[in-house]
Amino acid sequence: MESDLIKCNCDPRGVALDFAGCDKVPKGSLCSCKSQVTGRRCQRCKPFHWNLQYHYLQGCEPCNCYVQGTLSSLTDCDHLSGQCQCKLNTMGRDCSRCKAGFYAINQSNPFGCQPCECDSGGSYSHICDSHTGQCHCKPRVGGRRCNEPIEAHFFPILQHIKYEAEDGFSPDYKGVRFATNEKAFPKFSGKGFVTFSTIQDEVYVPFDIPKSSVYLVLITYKNPTESDITVKFHLQPYFSREKEGKQKVEVRLPRAPEPESILLKTPTGQPHPFVLNPGRWILKVKTAQRFLLDNVVFLPESYVIGSALHVNIPKPCHFHLKELPCELLVYPDLSHYHTVGRSDFSVTTDGSATPMQSYPMKLQDTADESTGWINSENAYALWINGTSPGNYTILLSYQNFESKMVMADVQLDEGPLLSGSIIFEHCPYSTSCREVVVSQGRPWILQLKPQGAQIHIQPRVKGDIALISVTLIPSEEWDVAYLLPKSKCVKTGVHCFGYSFLPIPESVLIEAESGYRNQSVTGHDSDIEVYDPNIVLLPLIKSQEILHFTGRVAQPGKYVFMFHYYNPSQAHLPVIMHIQNIKNESFPYDGVALESANAIMNLQFCPSVSGCRNIVYGKDDKRSAAFDIFDKFDLSVFQNNVSGNATYFDYLLVVPLISYSDDLLIPQSVEHLHHSLTNCSQHLSEPLLHMETIDDECEKLIFSLTVDFNAGAMSCDCNLEGSTSFICERYGGQCHCKQNIVGRQCDKCRSGFFGFPECKPCNCSSNRMCDHVTGSCYCPPLTEGNKCERCKPRAYGFDPLIGCQECLCSAVGTIEQSLNCDETNGQCSCVKNVGGRRCEKCLAGFYGYPHCYECACDLTGSNAEICDQNSATCLCKENVIGSTCATCAPGTFNLARDNEKGCTECFCFGVTDNCRSSTFKKTSVVDMYGWKVPTWVGKYRQTEIDGKVEVVFDENDVISKRGKLVYLSSPISYLGNRLLSYGGRIEYMIMAMPVEEEENAVTVSPDLIMRGNNISIEYWSENQPSSFESYFPIQTTLLPVRLSWIN
Repeated sequence: MESDLIKCNCDPRGVALDFAGCDKVPKGSLCSCKSQVTGRRCQRCKPFHWNLQYHYLQGCEPCNCYVQGTLSSLTDCDHLSGQCQCKLNTMGRDCSRCKAGFYAINQSNPFGCQPCECDSGGSYSHICDSHTGQCHCKPRVGGRRCNEPIEAHFFPILQHIKYEAEDGFSPDYKGVRFATNEKAFPKFSGKGFVTFSTIQDEVYVPFDIPKSSVYLVLITYKNPTESDITVKFHLQPYFSREKEGKQKVEVRLPRAPEPESILLKTPTGQPHPFVLNPGRWILKVKTAQRFLLDNVVFLPESYVIGSALHVNIPKPCHFHLKELPCELLVYPDLSHYHTVGRSDFSVTTDGSATPMQSYPMKLQDTADESTGWINSENAYALWINGTSPGNYTILLSYQNFESKMVMADVQLDEGPLLSGSIIFEHCPYSTSCREVVVSQGRPWILQLKPQGAQIHIQPRVKGDIALISVTLIPSEEWDVAYLLPKSKCVKTGVHCFGYSFLPIPESVLIEAESGYRNQSVTGHDSDIEVYDPNIVLLPLIKSQEILHFTGRVAQPGKYVFMFHYYNPSQAHLPVIMHIQNIKNESFPYDGVALESANAIMNLQFCPSVSGCRNIVYGKDDKRSAAFDIFDKFDLSVFQNNVSGNATYFDYLLVVPLISYSDDLLIPQSVEHLHHSLTNCSQHLSEPLLHMETIDDECEKLIFSLTVDFNAGAMSCDCNLEGSTSFICERYGGQCHCKQNIVGRQCDKCRSGFFGFPECKPCNCSSNRMCDHVTGSCYCPPLTEGNKCERCKPRAYGFDPLIGCQECLCSAVGTIEQSLNCDETNGQCSCVKNVGGRRCEKCLAGFYGYPHCYECACDLTGSNAEICDQNSATCLCKENVIGSTCATCAPGTFNLARDNEKGCTECFCFGVTDNCRSSTFKKTSVVDMYGWKVPTWVGKYRQTEIDGKVEVVFDENDVISKRGKLVYLSSPISYLGNRLLSYGGRIEYMIMAMPVEEEENAVTVSPDLIMRGNNISIEYWSENQPSSFESYFPIQTTLLPVRLSWIN
């Protein structure tokens, strides 16, 4: 029997149990199949069945497709894998489950399931319960989407880690001097604001950090001077004296006659990052210049860049609802198939046929009155002709704004047996939906004859369907992909944002345009819509029959080839490829054969403005995507885009198999998140905003950011005695306070009141303080007088709020051992060679306090301290040596007092480190003729008069190019070999007169650039002009210490 089976080649899995063999059946008969098996050899399952197995009595098992989750309620499946035709958001072999991030499978939903929309900060992930849609919320967060705090909880403002400067202390751990004058600092927060001056030039602000993160520091300040000021900020752990953890930055703060909030920035203009661990810290703020500081806010970096938020899957864009952001979905192009519309329909009413009514509302992307209206249970007749006879599959495009789905029967005029059905599912989206006419779970096939045909669409219930078009697709070209929409972009109003993909640092990237003699184009010049117009794409066109991608891997192994491509119109495009290892003479193959492999990749429909990714499979084994690559390789792509539709390659990624996962193929919708962060960035510097002043988009974003950072919502904790309710505002957490009570938790009396929670008014005269507990009046410390209006003896620096400070003069260092000091600045009267406010140390250059003998040091080579005040050891500058700091160190020359390092490093191109000052005579080069403006594209007039260059730009060009940097290029007299100018000076003066009055803009660019021999030398002036009214001088020494060097 076995030999007979082999001879007649029947599949033993599919033949009937009573099949005796080919020689036992009647002449002309071959294999006898099981009940659900077909084929000459009984080698495949019948429709609606799969998984041909020997031990199945019927040969195959039924597909059992879950019609609520399949496209157009199709019930057939792949006879090998059993995979049913799932809707966009359903999954599983039988399409019975929602994809991760979706819930509530429903037959009336054309996409199967709806997005969970879990809040990206309030939930643990974008995945919810597949039945109820309940997201998994973080602590103290509620709502189906985890997008609101539970009762008696709140989410804070972005500035919730805020500390008042007036709550700080001085270096001697006493209270700081602060003011409460609202005219001097309008709308200050807390009790007041700190004033910096020569009396108070340093303040310590303690603060607590709740969790490890990179933080940005935001200060609210006022600079009442007429120029920029320099302020030093120093952060260190409160209880640690070690250098570890200490961080500092010196910031130039522009003139600010009104209070401003600003992030501390680096010299290049970027926000300065501070890495802070949980615990108590101290912020030291130091400047002797006039400076008013209100508060300091520590912003987690995630509040600025949103790095910690998981990406949500937005809803599809609706036609009526303008809920944003939303996902714009697009279907494959059908324009090359025969399509009919409303004009080809008639409706039978009371036995008479009339033209089909047009839909009463204008729909997107449709011509006026071209959309039909199915609004009754009458039969809608469609006459089909004008196309070739043959077998066709019928696809309908429609919109159904009603929540119910409408089923309709489709029947050919020739008889009731030639019929199918269609379901108009709920489709309120901005993109029309598609359904295929189905018969018994499979696409209905219309056998179109030369004379044409008439079909009738008979709704079973009354509906409100906008019928946009009916398309006839030749059955042999039918592809279920025509029913599957794909995402084009994420819409946020007028913007259509693209997607990002996960980076793969271990991969090899080969740009498509890197091949030989390619016909690449930019995204701007291509005929498709792309998010980045500057990318370079390689089209799949007939004139380039073979495309080559050549590269090499870091080490031998198995690799996955992943293409990034654009295919915005075709349902799919199979591409044949060949992968070949290239011999490299320097590579030790050890007798290993250089393998090659035939491969294939299916370029699926991809309308995304950011492109898609897909991987290459072996042509003979379509389950294998890993290829053996030894060193160099060549991947050849054989052109077969016969349709001519726009299809492009962007790049190829060669990924080690151990680094590959399917997540690398999934786009992440993060670009619109960055846009939202930018739109809401103003709220970083507006700490007093209330919910009613914030739009919905920013409110949602602030909730997500703060709840994510704080691992949940925060408890109101309203003081029961000071508040009227235990429930606070859901944004910011402000409790509802009783009269004369303040604080977020309503836990203290307002200024001028005492005795919480009664908070009675104080009854103190001018300048007297009121004890906030007892209400008793007292003078500020170290003050006297009837109105507490002056300092006591041996005290200074009167302040009506904090009083005075002790002089604490060192008697051995003062004249006549006096303990009194200047009542304004606290300076004690020091004897000769003694210094310090308290006369407690020697002046620089002296040692042995209180006698203070002069040190024997060269002042030119010594640093600012000159010598050690105990040992008299001279303290030399960096490039100076010797006991008296009078000698240049090896490799340096030219000891000079104005040189921060003392001596200049030799510039001998590595030949020697021995050099000395030249004896050349110095002269100046001044040439004001031949200057150019190379960076300006536009009209301008240039004149040279009275030893200066004057450039006048066209006013319209200036307005249109506002913010553009302009450099002047020097004439040839300054160019060429200028090595002999090393150590010299360059100086100039510049003035700009704006077209219209505007605030000065601080540019984050060098003031002077010198280029040559592939090196750029830049000079950044520490000072910037405060006004346009006069010439601003710039001068610098041509030494490395003054300049920045860039290769």
